[in-house]
Amino acid sequence: MNVFRPSPRYLTRLRVVTSLWAVSFLVLGILIAGLVSLEARHTRQATIILQAVILTDLAWYLPALYLVRSSYKARSYNFSSEEIIVQSGWWTRSVRRIPLSSVVAFEMRWDRLDRWLEIGSLEVQTATAQKGSSTLVRLAGLADVETVAQLAASLLQRLRDEQLAEWFFPPGSPERNLLSVRNIT
Repeated sequence: MNVFRPSPRYLTRLRVVTSLWAVSFLVLGILIAGLVSLEARHTRQATIILQAVILTDLAWYLPALYLVRSSYKARSYNFSSEEIIVQSGWWTRSVRRIPLSSVVAFEMRWDRLDRWLEIGSLEVQTATAQKGSSTLVRLAGLADVETVAQLAASLLQRLRDEQLAEWFFPPGSPERNLLSVRNIT
């Protein structure tokens, strides 16, 4: 079983995004307080609004940084010959099992912040029981997405080869045994 954990740069990414939200909230509060203070008789209300915005911003931002770290530490991606296991969760542990037999494709993604931090994501597209629909599962924060994608693609190809061998060659035939030996190496 191959186990991958998100890069420490992914924790930086999560902190940057959380900080951007906090700064945006603070700027919005300052703008509102500024608009209220334009009229001289409402300066006291503007001061109260500004204080409330700063306290509220700190009240959610500081715990959010702790939760981001907890979420990062709980995340891991396990690849086996039959499934991909995604573990996550900061409050309760969440385990998602993706059978390789349901995987349609893998796609590597890098957004602007990911490129800057030199990390990426691997999107796993799975087929669902509903007609023509699929589900995307994102394995985020990987330092070497190409290596993980190659491993995932080789595991998927090995599984498909084994399924083809079961359909085409009877059990115990030399061709099937030869294909099994080829997949081991």
